[in-house]
Amino acid sequence: MSGKPPAERLPPGIGKRLARGNPLPPGNAWRLLPSDLESRLPSRGGVIRQVVGNDVGLGAVATNVVLDILFGVIRR
Repeated sequence: MSGKPPAERLPPGIGKRLARGNPLPPGNAWRLLPSDLESRLPSRGGVIRQVVGNDVGLGAVATNVVLDILFGVIRR
């Protein structure tokens, strides 16, 4: 993990909005978890897991609100 705060590792503008309780950032900044990883995780009804940069965001499907953020968990 770099020494930068998590918000500085995200695309410009996204880091400022990526916080628990805020709406998920729109559009192409996010992508779904790889299917092999998603299949190994327990099912969580009403929750979507999305990747942005090296981070994973958990969001409520119904409200599109960030529930939690896991920083630096995706390695390339």
